[in-house]
Amino acid sequence: MVSCPWPGSPEEMWEQLYALAAPLQPFLDSFDSDERDAAIREVTAELGNFYDGEYTDPTTRIVVAAGIKSI
Repeated sequence: MVSCPWPGSPEEMWEQLYALAAPLQPFLDSFDSDERDAAIREVTAELGNFYDGEYTDPTTRIVVAAGIKSI
């Protein structure tokens, strides 16, 4: 597990994650406004479990894989 502290609130972390998740933006943007707002509330509420008033610090699992392309 890897710590990945964000210097700010869960809402600020969500904004950054959304900005970085460009491939997922069309999917998220396809929700109607009530569904989208509910999804964002759910995500920020979960991130709130990792907020200490200064940092939002969820732990992350990183999977590293390698492969060889055969011809």
